[in-house]
Amino acid sequence: GRDAELKDLKRKLKNLSRGEDGGILMYEGGAGLGKSHMCREAIKHADRLGLRPLRGFCSALKDSTPYFPFQCLLEELFQVTFLPIDEARAKILEQVEEQWPHLFERVGLLNAVLPFHFDESMQVSVLTGFARLEGTKRYLLELLQCATQSLEKLVLIFEDVHWMDSLSWGLLA
Repeated sequence: GRDAELKDLKRKLKNLSRGEDGGILMYEGGAGLGKSHMCREAIKHADRLGLRPLRGFCSALKDSTPYFPFQCLLEELFQVTFLPIDEARAKILEQVEEQWPHLFERVGLLNAVLPFHFDESMQVSVLTGFARLEGTKRYLLELLQCATQSLEKLVLIFEDVHWMDSLSWGLLA
């Protein structure tokens, strides 16, 4: 029952693969109406077209966890999804230090998103309240921009966005 949506999805992904604006697609509906299936289809078709899909998940159990949908997305972006915590932390630190050294001193702000317990520099440890909240948002935005700048034709897929927290919505905007 999602033929029209699937056709639209394929058209937008094809446009994106040609260098045109892909746009934004959102699917809504009750349980069992094919939203997760559409996400899987988006990934499958993006791969076929040579696009780079990155997926974030939202969850009813984590609807108040700041930036939870970006955890999986960042793990995939840094290619640390199935690594043990110590290896994942080391790989992320190495990538940030080598590729974006201007972001390295603030890497402790990733503790708000990733469960790898990065050491906090003095610059990060003094941030509290609103300053820390804004600093984290700006850091994530800058990191995502740097990390995805070299990725052509990026497709971001967020599943179950009705569970997305307000900070994630703000970052996405």
